[in-house]
Amino acid sequence: MIDDGPPTADTGIRGRIVDSQTGEGLPDAIVIARSPSVMENTITSDTGGYVLVVPQGRYSVLGYTDLYHGARMPRVVVRSGRWTDLTLTLDPIDAEAVAEEVEIVYRADTSSAAAQDQLRAASSE
Repeated sequence: MIDDGPPTADTGIRGRIVDSQTGEGLPDAIVIARSPSVMENTITSDTGGYVLVVPQGRYSVLGYTDLYHGARMPRVVVRSGRWTDLTLTLDPIDAEAVAEEVEIVYRADTSSAAAQDQLRAASSE
């Protein structure tokens, strides 16, 4: 078993989150590293890069962003004084599966006396 120790500046997980079809980095994706005793998160850079400074231990790493299926990598081992490099590849969500914008039309109740007064005032302007 790998015990969690205090984090040092040279211990953690780093890498990129990339599009599976283009290989391009995904900016503003969320990355979470979780162990039984530690949880750290960050947001990727403009090029999809990230750095998580975490103590040695075993982590489950999760990456996700809008319009992509998330990726999870269980049992990522971090050793003291070393960086664990990890690239997460996300698959785009099928464009047909994404909900289209739906316009909901609501008609206000105009049967009350107060509503009738407001309608008359608005039409006289």
